[in-house]
Amino acid sequence: MTAVSEMSSTADSVSKSTTQSASFTRSTRDEAEQSKRVVTSAVDSVAALVDEVDAMASNIQVMNEDTQQSTSEINDLGVQIATAAEEQSAVTEEVNRNMVAIQEMVNQLSNSSPVYRNGKIVFECHYGFLFLLTLSISVLCLPYLINPWVLWR
Repeated sequence: MTAVSEMSSTADSVSKSTTQSASFTRSTRDEAEQSKRVVTSAVDSVAALVDEVDAMASNIQVMNEDTQQSTSEINDLGVQIATAAEEQSAVTEEVNRNMVAIQEMVNQLSNSSPVYRNGKIVFECHYGFLFLLTLSISVLCLPYLINPWVLWR
């Protein structure tokens, strides 16, 4: 009986080993499938992250282009403002020169010697001088009388 008992014991051992081996195989397969699901999920997450980063990079590029365009427009406006200020300054200087010239003409006229004719005081001056005075006032004032917006160019 020893040989039979040994065979029985060996058969029990083989049966237990087979059962344990099958259990380990199932456990390993389950863990491999779980690992495969985790890796697939990680790959999907990385792909979604890459798509999100690409979308953000595209948005940043659009924002950069918009910023460059706005900066260019601001620079253009600055140039226009500077040009308008220079023109306004030139107009102001011209008006000032004309006003000084008119003031000098008026001073000359007021410093003329009075002459009495028919009991009235008549200033002695040349008609050419009066023509120049009238012409100067017309040249100075006419553009602003025709179009008052000239002052606000």
